[in-house]
Amino acid sequence: MRLLGAKRLHQTPLLGQPTPDESPTAPSDPVATRPPIDPAARSCCCPSEPVAQVLLPGRDGRPAQQILLCAHHLRASADRLRALEAAVHDQAGLPVSAPAKVFALSH
Repeated sequence: MRLLGAKRLHQTPLLGQPTPDESPTAPSDPVATRPPIDPAARSCCCPSEPVAQVLLPGRDGRPAQQILLCAHHLRASADRLRALEAAVHDQAGLPVSAPAKVFALSH
């Protein structure tokens, strides 16, 4: 589904998810790195440039979902993402431990 250039990545293999040929690793492992975000990608929440990849864990029979978030929506969602135990990675694919602080504007 595309809205205003947004790119949803569901119903496709998740980036960094092991294939049957790879050794099994937990896709929600917060230490694992992920492939970098495609420079042409857009956030799932708005047409802004994504600064983070978020892997929402699967629950109640639903599969895990990967979403791309802009800085504003990442900061606004930081508490909920922590409660969901979502793995957050930056544009380069490196883990982010405190998303509310990493992309905050400094004055």
